[in-house]
Amino acid sequence: MAARHKVWQIVAASLSVGSGCPRTLLVHRHTGFVRVQGSRFLSSVSRDVVSSEEKRKEVVAATTGLAQGDKFGMDRCFTAADVSAYVKLCGDTNPIHSCESTAQSAGFRGRVVHGMLYAGLFPAIIGSQFAGAVYVSQSLQFRAPLLVGEPVCAEVEVTGITKLRHHYRVTFATSCCKKGENSALLCGEAVALLPITDPAS
Repeated sequence: MAARHKVWQIVAASLSVGSGCPRTLLVHRHTGFVRVQGSRFLSSVSRDVVSSEEKRKEVVAATTGLAQGDKFGMDRCFTAADVSAYVKLCGDTNPIHSCESTAQSAGFRGRVVHGMLYAGLFPAIIGSQFAGAVYVSQSLQFRAPLLVGEPVCAEVEVTGITKLRHHYRVTFATSCCKKGENSALLCGEAVALLPITDPAS
């Protein structure tokens, strides 16, 4: 049985075929025949499936400049003046953001930056990287506080690209960490529509 499996070579580990579910592509070393292996079934497909998927990725990369796994980031340090300006704009006057003693009484080491203030770094990254981007949705999970004066790193990572009629629908994994640390303060997922551009332009 072991010798039989050696003639099959993995050529792609996460190709979306048909339903869009991840599949493993295997190619026979001697015949060149291609098989698609999923968690529940094993079926056979033409080599055209491989070439069409590769072509699709080439077109997406050419017209968006994006590939799955691409990352973009931004560093920021929010000051007391930034927090005060945000309070005036949004009307959130919770004193844990402006009063040191109130924040400490609530269990924090100091004044807390509004979560939605540094969550705004995600659309800032996407909007500055891709002119004409339209934000569709954003999920957020707050895991730890960010204090006034602490430097933060925001990052978005491309996790999915779908071609629509006039746009590409791009999904990003989003996260914020304190600078120099790996544990996330904030994580979630963003979806944006990016315009289709002419690769020759």
